[in-house]
Amino acid sequence: MPGEDADLVLTTLENNFKIHIADPKVADAITKFGKPLNEVITMASILEKEGATTKDREMISGILWKRISIGMKLQVDAVFPYIIGVNSLQLTKAQLQTDSPYNTYTHAGLPPGPISNPSMDSIMAAITPTKSNYLFYLSDLHSVMHYCANYACQQANAAKYLGN
Repeated sequence: MPGEDADLVLTTLENNFKIHIADPKVADAITKFGKPLNEVITMASILEKEGATTKDREMISGILWKRISIGMKLQVDAVFPYIIGVNSLQLTKAQLQTDSPYNTYTHAGLPPGPISNPSMDSIMAAITPTKSNYLFYLSDLHSVMHYCANYACQQANAAKYLGN
């Protein structure tokens, strides 16, 4: 609510997070996934902004964890509203080179921390990635996701769905 004490809001959010993460089903699933909690939450924060549905978040999760495992940069646009306040459709090529440890175009791996407050859906998607042969994805102008296994397909999708 407007006018609430910032410390009270922060404490409330933190306590809510701890309650949900402590749920035995969630805690066990995170442990079984085998990645540190901070990496899971950072990935979930990206998924929160990159995918609109559970299915898309799980697919994107699989793609992004695969990119990390093969040493490919994540190259997600969702970090730019956090870094410079600019969304995907407004980004310029120059802005993709913005100097920030959160820039997933210039730095490999996950950013140093979350870029948003992820939902439980995104947290669960981070630890239940869909396995596929895909390495690329994009959201068209109607928020429909399109997936590709190679860069040539991704370029064709960008031309077809985004006019790039």
